[in-house]
Amino acid sequence: MQLIEGYYWTDGNNKWDSKKYSQEEAENASKKLVNCRNCVDCINCENCINCKNCVNCLTCLECNDCVNCENCVNCGNCVNCGNCVNCGNCINCENCMNYKNCINCENFES
Repeated sequence: MQLIEGYYWTDGNNKWDSKKYSQEEAENASKKLVNCRNCVDCINCENCINCKNCVNCLTCLECNDCVNCENCVNCGNCVNCGNCVNCGNCINCENCMNYKNCINCENFES
């Protein structure tokens, strides 16, 4: 792990902000990312690409601040979502597209 420009970097170009994480915390978090690339400050994710601040996500792309999501694309602040695209502030969503400030959504399109 290398400290470069304020981030602890690992293989796969995953990184953790040195202002938020100690090197030990970053190393532990890096061990819990499986096959992730270009992610920032993520924990316990698998097969994700270009995500930021996500926890326990699976196969997500370009998501931000998501928790327990699966197969999401470009979502933000989601919890337990699946197959969402450009959603925001969602909770328990599934198969949503282009929604903002959703709660308990399911099978919506815009």
